[in-house]
Amino acid sequence: MKKKWFVLAVTLIFMLSLSSTVFAAPKTSHNDKIANKDSMETQQTEEIEEEIEEEIAEEDFLLSAPAIAARILEYNDVKPRYGTGKEGGNFIADVAAHMGPKTLFSEVDNKEDLEAYWDAVLLFLNEHLMIPKTLVMPDYSPVCEAPVLINGGFEAPVVAGGWSTYPTGTLNMGWTVEWMDTYAEAATLELQRSSAVGLEPFEGSQYAELDSYHSTKIYQDINTCPERKYSLSFAYYPRTADSEIEVWWNGAKLGTFDDSNAEWTTQPYSDLSATTTSTRLEFREIGTSDGLGMFLDDVTIGFDEAS
Repeated sequence: MKKKWFVLAVTLIFMLSLSSTVFAAPKTSHNDKIANKDSMETQQTEEIEEEIEEEIAEEDFLLSAPAIAARILEYNDVKPRYGTGKEGGNFIADVAAHMGPKTLFSEVDNKEDLEAYWDAVLLFLNEHLMIPKTLVMPDYSPVCEAPVLINGGFEAPVVAGGWSTYPTGTLNMGWTVEWMDTYAEAATLELQRSSAVGLEPFEGSQYAELDSYHSTKIYQDINTCPERKYSLSFAYYPRTADSEIEVWWNGAKLGTFDDSNAEWTTQPYSDLSATTTSTRLEFREIGTSDGLGMFLDDVTIGFDEAS
């Protein structure tokens, strides 16, 4: 009888031991969970930083919010990461979460207004509870290329005789040409040499007339930077008492010019603003549409260094 109970007891102990070995799941400690979470957050932060480094290297005209934050932090000698463990974080990741990983600031309506764009990032960082000191703005301005105006002297194409007319898309002409009114034929720009009407160009060998067969408007879209100011100059000569032109910049009329001076007259402008990376310069003949319009020459544009 004793032997029987002994065998049953040994069997029960063996079965309990086997059950605990097979079915007991390993437990993860609270510290292990925190470590795993921190590891995932660190990996995500490193991925964001890698993307930012690539973007900064590309020198985009408009950087993303996190990339701007990275530049501000670097300029102020502040490390992106703050705190440790569960209480830690990353300023750059916080900017991405709040303002968007790309150029998506809800606080800034005009994403091409660089000053407001960078100021929004700086303000967010300085209001951050973990920022160790007040940050100051670095030089945020990207390299701004000088504005390029093609064929401002109307020297191309070279006129074979005294005058000739050319449509939009003519090689090296640069200007887009349209009629001021609607006509069946394609709009053309008339170029002249001195032999056409006995008038010497203001500069070079040729000039334009803004009424080849009908009153004409011409324009170019100039590369610009929103934070810069520009200067403009051109020379005009009224062919008849009905010659009159308007000059437009960035969708606004700068002025109107008529036959007040029966000679070549230069008109300068300064402190011209640009609101986007492309700004339209346009000349419109608004006089009588009779094939006799305003002469135009020596159109130049550049930075307004005085502003």
